[in-house]
Amino acid sequence: RVEEVLQVVKGQQTPAVLAIVAPGRGAGPLSGNLMRSDHAPFWVAEESAVFFTDTANFRNPNYHTRKDTPDTVNQEFLTGVARAAAMSIVAWGDAP
Repeated sequence: RVEEVLQVVKGQQTPAVLAIVAPGRGAGPLSGNLMRSDHAPFWVAEESAVFFTDTANFRNPNYHTRKDTPDTVNQEFLTGVARAAAMSIVAWGDAP
């Protein structure tokens, strides 16, 4: 499935997509950052789950603060991330 995402966004107007496949319970050198979202309980239960992130908390100093307002969001980047996510869902929807 990861390969499908990488293929479908290749050459499109999206931000660079990095895929990380976490083994088992998400253990690994990045597990602290990888385990901070709604997919984490699935990984802990050793179920498959997808975690999409646009890394906003690392890029935007206003993230989840009172200054986190629409005017502080990189609209072009947000559009590309949304496009990549939608393209991925479409690709997976066509999969057998």
